[in-house]
Amino acid sequence: MQTRLVARIQEFPENKVFDLDVTLRYALWDWDRGDNRVASHELTYAVNQMELEIALSDQLKSLLFMSLRLNLYEQLLGLHRQIITDIKPHIEAIEAQGAAGVIRMADVGGGPNCCSWMLRSAAPHGK
Repeated sequence: MQTRLVARIQEFPENKVFDLDVTLRYALWDWDRGDNRVASHELTYAVNQMELEIALSDQLKSLLFMSLRLNLYEQLLGLHRQIITDIKPHIEAIEAQGAAGVIRMADVGGGPNCCSWMLRSAAPHGK
């Protein structure tokens, strides 16, 4: 809705008279243009909110999948370390038997350090 106020003043100094003309224009009915503009802005705002919610849900979904993947990798590494801990005494016993000449290392599948490569490859880096 538009409201317009126009004021014009004319001065006649010789008669000390002022002529003041005030016009006020106010639309009583705007054929719902104002209501339609407000509704349009509300719909635009709602659409923007929905788009933001979709973007956030996509980011949340990718974060959830990364978290699950990280958890699975952590469990896998824990199992790998547990297996290495469990078989380490057996590997050392086999290498000791091979060094003592009780068994032939060629029968086990390698040279004098046939099994130590497993321990070295499974050890965490830096240890």
